[in-house]
Amino acid sequence: MAKPTPSRNRAAGAKAIAAVTLVVALLLTGVFMYYGFVGRDMDQEGLYKLLPWLPTPGEGTRWRQALVPGADLGETVRSTLALTPAEGGSVTDAQLNEAVAILSRRIADAGWTGAQVQVADGKIEAATPASVDETHSLTILNARGDVGFATPTGELFLSGNHIVNAWFGPSKEQGVYAVSFQLDNEGKKLFGDKTQELIGQSISVVLDGQTIASPRISEALVDGFASIPAFTQDEAKNLAILMRSGPLPLPVTEEAHDHGAPLFGEGAQDRLVIALAVATVIILLYFAIRFRAGGLVAAWMLGLQLALAFFFAALMGAGYTFSTLMAIYASFLLTAFSAMVILSGMSDDLNRGRSVLQALRDSYANAGHISLDVLGGLLALSVVLIILDTQQIGMFMRILGVGLLVALLVMHLLMRVLMSSVITLLGQNTSLYHHRGAVREAV
Repeated sequence: MAKPTPSRNRAAGAKAIAAVTLVVALLLTGVFMYYGFVGRDMDQEGLYKLLPWLPTPGEGTRWRQALVPGADLGETVRSTLALTPAEGGSVTDAQLNEAVAILSRRIADAGWTGAQVQVADGKIEAATPASVDETHSLTILNARGDVGFATPTGELFLSGNHIVNAWFGPSKEQGVYAVSFQLDNEGKKLFGDKTQELIGQSISVVLDGQTIASPRISEALVDGFASIPAFTQDEAKNLAILMRSGPLPLPVTEEAHDHGAPLFGEGAQDRLVIALAVATVIILLYFAIRFRAGGLVAAWMLGLQLALAFFFAALMGAGYTFSTLMAIYASFLLTAFSAMVILSGMSDDLNRGRSVLQALRDSYANAGHISLDVLGGLLALSVVLIILDTQQIGMFMRILGVGLLVALLVMHLLMRVLMSSVITLLGQNTSLYHHRGAVREAV
């Protein structure tokens, strides 16, 4: 009996490794997708939960806890606000527009996704997500936000107009939060001189005429930075937001407050979920039909990239909003572009008579660079915009940037490995990867 040749043994071993690689990758993808739709309680008491993060129509799953709908796609709280002029005065269009701009900054700063503020009939109409705590919402919307600092005798010596930045965080005392702020040059001098004068005494932090804190001054604060402790987390967050936004031009009163439909209309959530799912399936089927075995792998990777983009959006607290969906599906379409470039390059090489494995290598070496340049360039741009903008544009670019990073890993690492495994397992018959017969390249 003839002994198996070493080459046959190597081929059998390579096929076994390829099969194991594909099976393991399929199992991991299947488990990931399964938990994306159903989630999981990590222990019997449910103390640790993996919430589902892949949107589905209907109210049967908990994905809305991971991707909390914003005001554009979820239930809203509608508030009608009126600016209150001084006696005998009137509210101007400029003041209304300024108030809208300030309230919009506060809402963005608070992370209320999909919210809207606009002027209507001389009033300000604000629509915020119903998921937001209403007490917190009222504080942000109804406060004029006039911050000041006063001496022990009540004399104001510094206004909030000198604050250029503010933030909050835990203080040294457990359960207590502090608000820190930075002053401009003029405010730095005023604050430094007054705290030098009041060492050993307390100053008052005043918000809309009410003293909210009276920290003791133990040393002169001359570097333009200061920290005020003794707040709860919500109080600290609200004060930091108000300090950053600055005061409204006039006091504001709330005239109406009720719950309403999403800004995009009743049922917008389910309609959008279904429409995007149908569009996604069409794209995946296109790849599978046009590029056959290679297209099936590409469709697999596209589905994985989309699931990962939703997963990271949920981890980042992005919320289920039109902006979030735009970022996720922009990265998905760019991933599809990358797959198209790579598989089309491979198809062209097969037309010229190259072997399937060589066509795959050449496609990544040549056409694949187009994908790398596009994805890498957009990823670099997203990083720049994230640095420049920490609010709505910044959040959009963070989600897009993560999606692009996932696309690079999926398309240029994982798909290449899996394509090589498929070729090793199924062989190099071009009809399995190509919808046209190969034409030999002229020598």
